Amino acid sequence: MRPATLADVHRIVEIHAVAFHRTFMAAFGRKRYEDGLRVMAEVWRRQGLAGLHGMWVAEQDGLVVGTITMRTRGAHWLPPSVPVEWLFIRALGVVRGMYALHALSFIEYHVAHDDLYITDVAVDERVRRQGVGRTMLAHAMAHAERQHLCTVSLYVDAANQAACALYLGSGFVVERTHYSLMGWILLRQSRWLLLRRCVSSVAMNEHVSIRS
Repeated sequence: MRPATLADVHRIVEIHAVAFHRTFMAAFGRKRYEDGLRVMAEVWRRQGLAGLHGMWVAEQDGLVVGTITMRTRGAHWLPPSVPVEWLFIRALGVVRGMYALHALSFIEYHVAHDDLYITDVAVDERVRRQGVGRTMLAHAMAHAERQHLCTVSLYVDAANQAACALYLGSGFVVERTHYSLMGWILLRQSRWLLLRRCVSSVAMNEHVSIRS
């Protein structure tokens, strides 16, 4: 695991294009799909390292095979040199550009001061079910513990059985269910689960493992 760099942007987009294909297809449309992927890469490059702040990548044999983004309330974000909205509108047009922006970010989560929020967990399809996802989640839990945070939280599409199994099997529990009419209109997804895990359980499990 290491922090993402600008040199990883192309590979990150490749992994996300497969992992979030359903969401991206709904956001960009079939005809503008490739344009949408290109503008996402451009946004990251223009934002520089500030845009990649909080994103970590998993490497296997020198190749990036997964990404995970972690946000905390105290994180400081620098605005890009060109507004993200303008980049999307220039690449996709006004209607499709604004539609895509809403589709990609309609779930709002207000991070508490003692919480770590996880977004954009993605694993290369060629190495799925090989422990990459669990490794990234374990890294996030360890990071939260080092920061003396109390919880780690994330949203997952309730219909994504593989992702739900990964998170629930990693010790997360369902905090609440979020229903969204806008999500159904934009993405044909109407139900998300807010999952949460207490950081204290990490230290407890490690303590038990050492004693045993």
